[in-house]
Amino acid sequence: MPLAPPAADAAPNCTGLHAPDRALCAAQAAWLRAVLRLAPLAWLLYMTCVLVWLAHLLHGKHLPWLPWVVLLLAVCERGHALRLALDAQLFEQLAAGHMASLADVDAALHRLGLRAQPPNGAVRPLAERVRGCQRLVWRYAACVLCLVVITGVALCQAA
Repeated sequence: MPLAPPAADAAPNCTGLHAPDRALCAAQAAWLRAVLRLAPLAWLLYMTCVLVWLAHLLHGKHLPWLPWVVLLLAVCERGHALRLALDAQLFEQLAAGHMASLADVDAALHRLGLRAQPPNGAVRPLAERVRGCQRLVWRYAACVLCLVVITGVALCQAA
């Protein structure tokens, strides 16, 4: 998704981002916050699986795979949700002009151990960051979808 060149009157703010790029950051942050609204559904599905597993144990049935699959999905889903929340905050800060530059964002993430040092001090373009977030959104949605399927399978075996 190539970004359009900034208009002549679109002066950069303190982040060095032009108005269309700041708008893209704001839209990306809003999209990430909207995707994170799936998190309560995931928690509901986790609790449903736990209750189904406990009900099976009380009735002498055993679903040995269920807690392990749910645990694996929980780790994946929660990890992706955490990363999406961080990215939403970063994009929001970029949109508001509270970050000095994209290079400073990369350097801060490297100092926190959240990102490898870019080779030769290269700065990742904004379009690449947005594409990376979109891939993360799809992975997060896949985790939630797998959880829906596992919950459905567990409920069918409970019947």
